[in-house]
Amino acid sequence: MAANWQRATVRSRASNSPSERRRHGAIVALLAGATLSAATLGSGVFAASAPAPLAADATQSPATRNRPDVAIAERAPQEEAAPQDRTNAEPLLAAPLTAKDSAAIDDAIRALADDGIPRNGVAAVHALRDFGDKAVPALQRALDSADEQQRHLAAFVLRWTNAAPTRRLCELSVEALGDPEIEGYWRTLIHRPALSATRWLDANAQTKEVTQHLLAAVRSEHAQRRFLAAAILARAGVQRDLPQTCSVLIAQLPDNSRNGDALVAAHALYRLGPAALPQIRLAYRGADEQARSLLQLVEESLDDDAAGRTRTEAELRERYQRLGLRKVTNARIDPARAHPFLGIAALPRL
Repeated sequence: MAANWQRATVRSRASNSPSERRRHGAIVALLAGATLSAATLGSGVFAASAPAPLAADATQSPATRNRPDVAIAERAPQEEAAPQDRTNAEPLLAAPLTAKDSAAIDDAIRALADDGIPRNGVAAVHALRDFGDKAVPALQRALDSADEQQRHLAAFVLRWTNAAPTRRLCELSVEALGDPEIEGYWRTLIHRPALSATRWLDANAQTKEVTQHLLAAVRSEHAQRRFLAAAILARAGVQRDLPQTCSVLIAQLPDNSRNGDALVAAHALYRLGPAALPQIRLAYRGADEQARSLLQLVEESLDDDAAGRTRTEAELRERYQRLGLRKVTNARIDPARAHPFLGIAALPRL
């Protein structure tokens, strides 16, 4: 039976028309891109924003914390660390290249461009990643390419390999926070440009170069770029230009047509720590019901931290009901602490 099926499959494929073969190739490319994205970004970022089981934070009992359906709280805010400077911490010079390797890297860099050749971008991304440090100089040169797709795919590879945050890589990553419409990028990686950029900037937010670019982006005219930059700065506890960061985050707390922005904003305000309390208390005036609930949640959570107070699960559930947070989320009873930024929640799109 299996042999007959295989022969039938071979005959079927042999009879495909050229257009059918092209469609088959496109499907293969999409599947390859999806595999690449899942491997590099983690499957969580592609999950739908369907409600997760209602869960408490890390203040729950050990038995409750060990349940797989209970979210673990993020760390409490800490004092702002001095910005690190990784720009010169890692040498950018690659190991000596053989002529064969140099030619292969050049070919892969060219394949990143919008050249109309299907499926060559995925293979090029993998090849450049496998070359490691040897490909870094060529990838950095590609960041200045006139081809938008080539620039952003090169930036993706550098972020994937956790390259040092150079000025140009930071510029393109901040640009990507705004989700530029690059069809070839999506067709190659099957994810939005903002996902890879947000993950990398969040991981490197304490470095001097990244901090400076995020502080500039938080005053951008582009709403999504401004909001994600503010969220990343707040999560890192960066206190510089704090009123602007708070203002951007507080603006997303009211009920609106966006998906998930209010929960990200509340979580980011909490991560800013006590320094954000004056801005939070001023924001009650004119706030709608949803914004007031989230502002009070953040304020009470920061007050608890200051007093060294840990609420029981029963107390967390009581507060969840009292503040009417069910209208905002049915996934977590303490979303300010336990929001899974860049986890299972969808990244807001403004």
